[in-house]
Amino acid sequence: MIESFEKQMIYYKNRIIITCFFILISFYLGSFYQNLLSLILILTIGIIHGANDIMLIQKKTKNYNVNFFFKSILIYVLVVLIGVFLFFYFPSIGLIFFILFSGYHWGEQHWEDKLRIKDIPQSLKYFFYTSYGILVLSILLLIKFDDTKLVINSITNYQISELELKITLTVSLFIFILFNYYNTIRVNIIIETIVLIIFYVLFNYSTLMFGFGVYFVFWHSFPSMKDQIKFLYGSYDNKTLLKYIKSSFIYWAFSILSLFVIYFYFEIPEKYFFPLFFSFLAAITFPHTLVIGNLKRLL
Repeated sequence: MIESFEKQMIYYKNRIIITCFFILISFYLGSFYQNLLSLILILTIGIIHGANDIMLIQKKTKNYNVNFFFKSILIYVLVVLIGVFLFFYFPSIGLIFFILFSGYHWGEQHWEDKLRIKDIPQSLKYFFYTSYGILVLSILLLIKFDDTKLVINSITNYQISELELKITLTVSLFIFILFNYYNTIRVNIIIETIVLIIFYVLFNYSTLMFGFGVYFVFWHSFPSMKDQIKFLYGSYDNKTLLKYIKSSFIYWAFSILSLFVIYFYFEIPEKYFFPLFFSFLAAITFPHTLVIGNLKRLL
Protein backbone atom coordinates (compact mmCIF):
# COMPACT_ATOMS: atom_id res chain seq x y z
CA MET A 1 0.00 0.00 0.00
CA ILE A 2 1.38 3.38 -1.01
CA GLU A 3 1.21 5.83 1.87
CA SER A 4 4.03 8.36 2.06
CA PHE A 5 4.92 11.23 -0.25
CA GLU A 6 8.35 9.69 -0.89
CA LYS A 7 7.00 6.23 -1.72
CA GLN A 8 4.47 7.66 -4.10
CA MET A 9 7.06 9.81 -5.85
CA ILE A 10 9.21 6.70 -6.36
CA TYR A 11 6.13 4.81 -7.57
CA TYR A 12 5.40 7.47 -10.22
CA LYS A 13 8.98 8.51 -10.98
CA ASN A 14 9.58 6.54 -14.19
CA ARG A 15 6.14 7.28 -15.60
CA ILE A 16 6.50 11.00 -14.94
CA ILE A 17 9.95 11.06 -16.59
CA ILE A 18 8.67 9.15 -19.64
CA THR A 19 5.62 11.41 -19.95
CA CYS A 20 7.77 14.55 -19.74
CA PHE A 21 9.99 13.07 -22.45
CA PHE A 22 7.00 12.58 -24.75
CA ILE A 23 5.77 16.08 -23.98
CA LEU A 24 9.16 17.35 -25.09
CA ILE A 25 9.27 15.40 -28.35
CA SER A 26 5.68 16.45 -29.15
CA PHE A 27 7.14 19.93 -29.84
CA TYR A 28 9.27 18.46 -32.62
CA LEU A 29 6.91 15.88 -34.14
CA GLY A 30 4.17 16.82 -36.55
CA SER A 31 0.66 15.42 -36.23
CA PHE A 32 1.32 12.57 -38.65
CA TYR A 33 4.36 11.27 -36.77
CA GLN A 34 2.69 11.72 -33.38
CA ASN A 35 -0.27 9.66 -34.54
CA LEU A 36 2.00 7.05 -36.13
CA LEU A 37 4.09 6.68 -32.96
CA SER A 38 0.95 6.45 -30.86
CA LEU A 39 -0.49 3.81 -33.16
CA ILE A 40 2.69 1.74 -32.86
CA LEU A 41 2.67 2.00 -29.05
CA ILE A 42 -0.99 1.02 -28.76
CA LEU A 43 -0.83 -1.82 -31.30
CA THR A 44 2.20 -3.32 -29.57
CA ILE A 45 2.33 -2.66 -25.82
CA GLY A 46 -1.29 -1.60 -25.54
CA ILE A 47 -2.69 -4.74 -27.16
CA ILE A 48 -0.12 -7.08 -25.59
CA HIS A 49 -1.16 -6.00 -22.07
CA GLY A 50 -4.55 -7.58 -22.72
CA ALA A 51 -3.37 -10.61 -24.64
CA ASN A 52 -2.94 -13.02 -21.71
CA ASP A 53 -6.47 -12.92 -20.38
CA ILE A 54 -7.15 -16.61 -21.04
CA MET A 55 -4.01 -17.58 -19.12
CA LEU A 56 -5.13 -15.31 -16.27
CA ILE A 57 -8.51 -17.06 -16.21
CA GLN A 58 -6.80 -20.45 -16.08
CA LYS A 59 -4.49 -19.33 -13.28
CA LYS A 60 -7.35 -17.84 -11.31
CA THR A 61 -9.56 -20.93 -11.58
CA LYS A 62 -6.65 -23.39 -11.44
CA ASN A 63 -8.33 -25.15 -14.34
CA TYR A 64 -5.97 -26.09 -17.18
CA ASN A 65 -8.34 -28.55 -18.85
CA VAL A 66 -8.38 -28.33 -22.66
CA ASN A 67 -12.19 -28.13 -22.78
CA PHE A 68 -12.16 -25.29 -20.26
CA PHE A 69 -9.51 -23.51 -22.34
CA PHE A 70 -11.58 -23.60 -25.52
CA LYS A 71 -14.75 -22.71 -23.62
CA SER A 72 -13.00 -19.66 -22.16
CA ILE A 73 -11.82 -18.60 -25.62
CA LEU A 74 -15.34 -19.03 -27.00
CA ILE A 75 -16.88 -16.87 -24.27
CA TYR A 76 -14.12 -14.29 -24.60
CA VAL A 77 -14.57 -14.02 -28.38
CA LEU A 78 -18.35 -13.85 -27.90
CA VAL A 79 -17.98 -10.81 -25.63
CA VAL A 80 -15.69 -9.19 -28.22
CA LEU A 81 -18.27 -9.85 -30.95
CA ILE A 82 -21.00 -8.33 -28.78
CA GLY A 83 -18.82 -5.24 -28.49
CA VAL A 84 -18.37 -5.16 -32.28
CA PHE A 85 -22.13 -5.62 -32.75
CA LEU A 86 -22.88 -2.69 -30.43
CA PHE A 87 -20.53 -0.36 -32.27
CA PHE A 88 -21.87 -1.33 -35.68
CA TYR A 89 -25.60 -1.28 -34.93
CA PHE A 90 -25.91 0.79 -31.74
CA PRO A 91 -22.79 2.99 -31.86
CA SER A 92 -24.00 5.48 -29.24
CA ILE A 93 -24.63 2.70 -26.73
CA GLY A 94 -21.33 1.05 -27.65
CA LEU A 95 -19.44 4.31 -27.08
CA ILE A 96 -21.10 4.85 -23.69
CA PHE A 97 -20.19 1.32 -22.62
CA PHE A 98 -16.62 1.84 -23.83
CA ILE A 99 -16.28 5.03 -21.78
CA LEU A 100 -17.74 3.42 -18.66
CA PHE A 101 -15.72 0.20 -18.97
CA SER A 102 -12.50 2.03 -19.81
CA GLY A 103 -13.04 4.61 -17.09
CA TYR A 104 -13.53 1.91 -14.50
CA HIS A 105 -10.60 -0.16 -15.78
CA TRP A 106 -8.15 2.77 -15.84
CA GLY A 107 -9.29 4.02 -12.45
CA GLU A 108 -9.01 0.57 -10.92
CA GLN A 109 -5.45 0.18 -12.16
CA HIS A 110 -4.46 3.60 -10.89
CA TRP A 111 -6.10 3.46 -7.46
CA GLU A 112 -6.43 -0.16 -6.33
CA ASP A 113 -3.17 -0.19 -4.35
CA LYS A 114 -3.92 3.16 -2.70
CA LEU A 115 -7.17 2.29 -0.96
CA ARG A 116 -6.88 3.04 2.72
CA ILE A 117 -9.79 0.89 3.84
CA LYS A 118 -9.98 -2.51 2.17
CA ASP A 119 -13.57 -3.19 3.23
CA ILE A 120 -15.01 -0.22 1.34
CA PRO A 121 -18.24 -1.36 -0.37
CA GLN A 122 -17.42 -2.67 -3.82
CA SER A 123 -20.04 -0.43 -5.39
CA LEU A 124 -18.28 2.63 -3.96
CA LYS A 125 -14.98 1.42 -5.40
CA TYR A 126 -16.59 0.98 -8.82
CA PHE A 127 -18.02 4.47 -8.61
CA PHE A 128 -14.73 6.11 -7.72
CA TYR A 129 -12.63 4.12 -10.20
CA THR A 130 -15.02 4.97 -13.03
CA SER A 131 -15.22 8.65 -12.15
CA TYR A 132 -11.42 8.94 -12.08
CA GLY A 133 -11.01 7.28 -15.48
CA ILE A 134 -13.70 9.53 -16.91
CA LEU A 135 -11.94 12.55 -15.34
CA VAL A 136 -8.73 11.79 -17.26
CA LEU A 137 -10.64 11.07 -20.46
CA SER A 138 -12.68 14.28 -20.09
CA ILE A 139 -9.53 16.37 -19.77
CA LEU A 140 -8.21 14.88 -23.01
CA LEU A 141 -11.48 15.17 -24.95
CA LEU A 142 -12.16 18.71 -23.82
CA ILE A 143 -8.66 19.97 -24.67
CA LYS A 144 -8.89 18.32 -28.08
CA PHE A 145 -12.54 19.17 -28.58
CA ASP A 146 -12.35 19.88 -32.32
CA ASP A 147 -10.88 16.42 -32.98
CA THR A 148 -13.13 14.82 -30.37
CA LYS A 149 -16.37 15.96 -31.96
CA LEU A 150 -15.22 14.72 -35.37
CA VAL A 151 -14.34 11.26 -34.05
CA ILE A 152 -17.53 10.93 -32.00
CA ASN A 153 -19.62 12.13 -34.92
CA SER A 154 -17.92 9.62 -37.23
CA ILE A 155 -18.75 6.79 -34.80
CA THR A 156 -22.24 7.78 -33.64
CA ASN A 157 -23.48 10.65 -35.88
CA TYR A 158 -23.98 12.56 -32.63
CA GLN A 159 -22.79 16.15 -32.30
CA ILE A 160 -21.37 16.32 -28.80
CA SER A 161 -21.22 19.79 -27.27
CA GLU A 162 -18.39 21.38 -25.36
CA LEU A 163 -20.82 22.02 -22.49
CA GLU A 164 -21.49 18.28 -22.11
CA LEU A 165 -17.79 17.58 -21.71
CA LYS A 166 -17.37 20.47 -19.28
CA ILE A 167 -20.20 19.14 -17.11
CA THR A 168 -18.68 15.63 -17.20
CA LEU A 169 -15.27 17.02 -16.25
CA THR A 170 -16.71 19.14 -13.42
CA VAL A 171 -18.70 16.26 -11.92
CA SER A 172 -15.81 13.77 -12.10
CA LEU A 173 -13.40 16.35 -10.63
CA PHE A 174 -15.83 17.03 -7.80
CA ILE A 175 -16.02 13.30 -7.01
CA PHE A 176 -12.21 13.08 -7.08
CA ILE A 177 -11.89 15.97 -4.60
CA LEU A 178 -14.70 14.66 -2.40
CA PHE A 179 -13.15 11.22 -2.00
CA ASN A 180 -9.81 12.69 -1.05
CA TYR A 181 -11.36 15.24 1.30
CA TYR A 182 -13.01 12.51 3.34
CA ASN A 183 -9.72 10.60 3.35
CA THR A 184 -11.22 7.47 1.88
CA ILE A 185 -7.98 7.29 -0.05
CA ARG A 186 -4.63 7.45 1.72
CA VAL A 187 -2.74 9.30 -0.93
CA ASN A 188 -0.93 12.58 -1.17
CA ILE A 189 -3.37 14.82 -2.97
CA ILE A 190 -0.53 17.11 -4.06
CA ILE A 191 1.12 14.36 -6.10
CA GLU A 192 -2.14 13.20 -7.64
CA THR A 193 -2.89 16.79 -8.60
CA ILE A 194 0.57 17.09 -10.14
CA VAL A 195 -0.13 13.91 -12.14
CA LEU A 196 -3.37 15.42 -13.48
CA ILE A 197 -1.50 18.62 -14.39
CA ILE A 198 1.10 16.53 -16.25
CA PHE A 199 -1.75 14.85 -18.15
CA TYR A 200 -3.15 18.29 -18.96
CA VAL A 201 0.19 19.50 -20.35
CA LEU A 202 0.64 16.29 -22.37
CA PHE A 203 -2.85 16.49 -23.84
CA ASN A 204 -2.47 20.19 -24.57
CA TYR A 205 0.71 19.87 -26.63
CA SER A 206 0.00 16.55 -28.36
CA THR A 207 -2.57 15.28 -30.81
CA LEU A 208 -5.67 13.49 -29.54
CA MET A 209 -4.21 10.15 -30.57
CA PHE A 210 -0.74 10.82 -29.14
CA GLY A 211 -2.05 12.03 -25.78
CA PHE A 212 -4.31 9.02 -25.50
CA GLY A 213 -1.55 6.63 -26.56
CA VAL A 214 1.04 7.89 -24.06
CA TYR A 215 -1.47 7.78 -21.21
CA PHE A 216 -2.90 4.40 -22.21
CA VAL A 217 0.47 2.71 -22.65
CA PHE A 218 2.62 4.17 -19.89
CA TRP A 219 0.04 4.95 -17.21
CA HIS A 220 -2.19 1.94 -17.72
CA SER A 221 -0.77 -0.86 -19.88
CA PHE A 222 2.69 -1.11 -18.31
CA PRO A 223 1.45 -1.12 -14.67
CA SER A 224 -1.25 -3.62 -15.63
CA MET A 225 1.30 -5.91 -17.30
CA LYS A 226 3.47 -5.77 -14.19
CA ASP A 227 0.56 -6.84 -11.97
CA GLN A 228 -0.38 -9.64 -14.35
CA ILE A 229 3.18 -10.95 -14.54
CA LYS A 230 3.45 -11.03 -10.75
CA PHE A 231 0.17 -12.95 -10.60
CA LEU A 232 1.16 -15.44 -13.32
CA TYR A 233 4.80 -16.05 -12.43
CA GLY A 234 5.18 -14.84 -8.84
CA SER A 235 7.69 -12.09 -9.63
CA TYR A 236 8.45 -9.35 -12.12
CA ASP A 237 11.83 -9.30 -13.89
CA ASN A 238 13.23 -9.45 -17.41
CA LYS A 239 12.80 -13.22 -17.58
CA THR A 240 9.12 -13.24 -16.58
CA LEU A 241 8.45 -10.22 -18.81
CA LEU A 242 9.85 -12.14 -21.78
CA LYS A 243 7.70 -15.18 -20.89
CA TYR A 244 4.64 -12.94 -20.75
CA ILE A 245 5.36 -11.43 -24.16
CA LYS A 246 5.94 -14.85 -25.74
CA SER A 247 2.69 -16.22 -24.35
CA SER A 248 0.86 -13.13 -25.66
CA PHE A 249 2.08 -13.43 -29.23
CA ILE A 250 -0.68 -15.57 -30.80
CA TYR A 251 -3.56 -13.51 -29.42
CA TRP A 252 -1.73 -10.27 -30.23
CA ALA A 253 -1.01 -11.37 -33.82
CA PHE A 254 -4.63 -12.44 -34.33
CA SER A 255 -5.92 -9.10 -33.01
CA ILE A 256 -3.66 -7.05 -35.26
CA LEU A 257 -4.43 -9.24 -38.28
CA SER A 258 -8.18 -8.88 -37.68
CA LEU A 259 -7.93 -5.08 -37.54
CA PHE A 260 -5.97 -4.78 -40.77
CA VAL A 261 -8.09 -7.35 -42.61
CA ILE A 262 -11.22 -5.36 -41.77
CA TYR A 263 -9.57 -2.09 -42.78
CA PHE A 264 -8.14 -3.25 -46.11
CA TYR A 265 -10.68 -5.94 -47.12
CA PHE A 266 -13.70 -3.68 -46.68
CA GLU A 267 -11.81 -0.73 -48.25
CA ILE A 268 -12.65 1.62 -45.42
CA PRO A 269 -11.84 5.28 -46.28
CA GLU A 270 -8.82 6.73 -44.52
CA LYS A 271 -10.92 9.26 -42.62
CA TYR A 272 -12.74 6.38 -40.88
CA PHE A 273 -9.60 4.65 -39.67
CA PHE A 274 -9.52 6.30 -36.23
CA PRO A 275 -13.23 5.63 -35.56
CA LEU A 276 -12.64 2.00 -36.62
CA PHE A 277 -9.53 1.85 -34.45
CA PHE A 278 -11.30 3.12 -31.33
CA SER A 279 -14.23 0.78 -32.02
CA PHE A 280 -11.79 -2.14 -32.26
CA LEU A 281 -10.09 -1.04 -29.05
CA ALA A 282 -13.45 -0.82 -27.32
CA ALA A 283 -14.49 -4.31 -28.41
CA ILE A 284 -11.41 -5.95 -26.89
CA THR A 285 -11.66 -3.73 -23.80
CA PHE A 286 -14.96 -5.22 -22.62
CA PRO A 287 -13.81 -8.80 -21.84
CA HIS A 288 -10.38 -7.62 -20.65
CA THR A 289 -11.99 -5.30 -18.08
CA LEU A 290 -14.12 -8.15 -16.75
CA VAL A 291 -11.12 -10.47 -16.42
CA ILE A 292 -8.87 -7.92 -14.70
CA GLY A 293 -11.71 -6.75 -12.44
CA ASN A 294 -12.12 -10.29 -11.12
CA LEU A 295 -8.38 -10.78 -10.89
CA LYS A 296 -7.86 -7.60 -8.83
CA ARG A 297 -10.15 -8.92 -6.13
CA LEU A 298 -7.73 -11.83 -5.65
CA LEU A 299 -4.53 -9.79 -5.40
